[in-house]
Amino acid sequence: MPGFPHTTSSGQPPDAPRVPALSDLDNELKFVIDGRQAAVVHRWLASVCRPDPVFPTGTVLTIYYDTPEFDFLREKVNSDYLKTKVRLRWYENPLDADARSFLEGKFRIGTRRTKVRAETPYAGAWLARTPLNDQALRQIPAALRASGILVPSSLRPVLLVRYTRRRFVDPISGTRISLDTSISVPRVNLEVLPVPNPLPLSVAIVEVKGPVTGLPAVLRHLHRMGGRRVSFSKYLACYAHVLPGAG
Repeated sequence: MPGFPHTTSSGQPPDAPRVPALSDLDNELKFVIDGRQAAVVHRWLASVCRPDPVFPTGTVLTIYYDTPEFDFLREKVNSDYLKTKVRLRWYENPLDADARSFLEGKFRIGTRRTKVRAETPYAGAWLARTPLNDQALRQIPAALRASGILVPSSLRPVLLVRYTRRRFVDPISGTRISLDTSISVPRVNLEVLPVPNPLPLSVAIVEVKGPVTGLPAVLRHLHRMGGRRVSFSKYLACYAHVLPGAG
């Protein structure tokens, strides 16, 4: 089958990703900071938190999916209590052409979220050079529907978001903290959007994820550094970055 970057020993492509059951609800808080303050915030986080023991830093690439009517985008614009996100994510690794990719479905209920995540047979190197209107990319979310997770059958890739993520762990609460910088839109589906915008957004994002409902004590100074708690969507922000005034 053309397009699969991996094959089995028999030369056949591997099976479609098997999607696990929905994970437990978790809390997620987001804070926007001025991109020019990102280096200062990074140094501060490194001084009060521990680096993630497995993936302390890396470049993240994400293809966001939506319906032809942009239903997922409208949920974010309207601040709906229930929100859905479907994306294909991988981590840039020039030394590993077979870097794995993952299909993710995220479902938000207010500030709480639940998600599914499954490895796909598509390698990062193949995804990095494949046009977003490729039919193989469009078929990937079918794995969610095949597992009984209700997402629209009309989903298509919209845009690719690229950013640098630095991960930390709060040594007291165990809360996971990440700092996302250099957020850009290097590619779009040209059947959906006219042009990409490789220039980075003017902001950086601090994400706090874990079982806690409030800001961990170690992060109380984030407000003094200009951090503003917001309901931030990279998909919506990057869509507006490509089409100013659209968000």
